[in-house]
Amino acid sequence: MIIVRLTKIIVFITIFLAICGCQSDDNSTIKTGLKGTLQETLDIALDTNLSDSEAGLTMMVVQNGVIKYQRSKGLANKKNALPINYETGFRLASISKTFTAVATMLLFEQGLLLLDDSILQYLPELSPDWQDITIHHLLSHQSGIPDFANDLNAQKILPNGINNQNILSYFITHSRLEFEPGTNGDYSNTGYVLLAEIINRVSGLTFADYLNQHIFVPMDMQNSYVLDESAFIRQTDALNHANTTDIFGEEFHATGTAGQVSSLEDMHKFLSGLISNDIVAADTLDLMLARHTPSLAGSENSYGYGAFISPTSDVYHHSGGNDGFRTFFVVNPDKNAYIIFLGNGGDSLPDYKYLTELAGQFLE
Repeated sequence: MIIVRLTKIIVFITIFLAICGCQSDDNSTIKTGLKGTLQETLDIALDTNLSDSEAGLTMMVVQNGVIKYQRSKGLANKKNALPINYETGFRLASISKTFTAVATMLLFEQGLLLLDDSILQYLPELSPDWQDITIHHLLSHQSGIPDFANDLNAQKILPNGINNQNILSYFITHSRLEFEPGTNGDYSNTGYVLLAEIINRVSGLTFADYLNQHIFVPMDMQNSYVLDESAFIRQTDALNHANTTDIFGEEFHATGTAGQVSSLEDMHKFLSGLISNDIVAADTLDLMLARHTPSLAGSENSYGYGAFISPTSDVYHHSGGNDGFRTFFVVNPDKNAYIIFLGNGGDSLPDYKYLTELAGQFLE
């Protein structure tokens, strides 16, 4: 039955949707409206807006540990007519930051680093002018370090390839900050690249190996890996099938900030493990979800460590966009619910915000 408690619905949707930096072109999405059940509502929305023979998406709605809805539609690889399924790997883009933050906090839990440590303790080759930048500042986007991907022209300043070593080398000789550390908040992909390098140096493992040993394997995430320069795209992974001018493709190997590949099944395992404290302790998760940066430039949301947080509730989320990949998850702790989207069709994909709105009306 359609839920008729209108006030409760509006509050729920507002909370669940005070979220999105996610992809959204509302004008191109055919709004099919609310139907009798969650299954029917979302099936009609997906079938109306997506073709089985084009790029597509996979999505899941979970509440109280029960999968309420799960659907894949479209092709992972148009050349081979390979359909998307729950095990298809997608480039997570900026959702990778959530994993980097978790990896950092695992080292924190082990006492191998402190959040107030200067990053020069681990990356001493950087400018002495950066002495006041801490790990906390990197995690919360308060470092003042320019974003190589948005503030700067990545392909111009990194002609030898967009990878962690080249990014680190660039900032060794370009130390100008946008603001004094801790005085402001501005989203910086660079900060999460530096976190990946710190994880490497503290753990003695490559960043990819650390995530594999401490997150992917323990959570049985068999379709997850870090796509750095030593990795190869798996034949079953989704490819970029979108018309977009934002093409990095195989030139883009910056990890920590992006570069991770995961499937819908694996994201479900990760979020389930995160909220049940199977990955990090409850107090660690609380620390990650504190509003460390109440006003992040360009967003109405606060930022914790690896997650955006609603200004009016405990709802948290992250989105990602790289080439044609559009990814998004949102968690509502009060409803014990989360929704995941992974897509490879760029801005031709249906509006995730609208689909979330539809799903939200069936979650009490």
